[in-house]
Amino acid sequence: MTTVKNFINGELVESASGATMPIINPSTGEKYGTAPVSSEAGHRQGLRRGVGRVRRLEAHHPVAPAEGTAGVRRRR
Repeated sequence: MTTVKNFINGELVESASGATMPIINPSTGEKYGTAPVSSEAGHRQGLRRGVGRVRRLEAHHPVAPAEGTAGVRRRR
């Protein structure tokens, strides 16, 4: 039986609510695993964790602009 998890901040985690749904093989109708049912709250939690990781990485590894891009402006 396959158990799928959310991949957040480099980790495989359950949904925030713990709710799951069956994974069904469409050709046989047979259940072969479960997948997390993610809610809006779970998505927000994942975003917060991801943003936190990016901020920690930036604090330890500052990103310098790529060579030759200093004078380039973005189109709006």
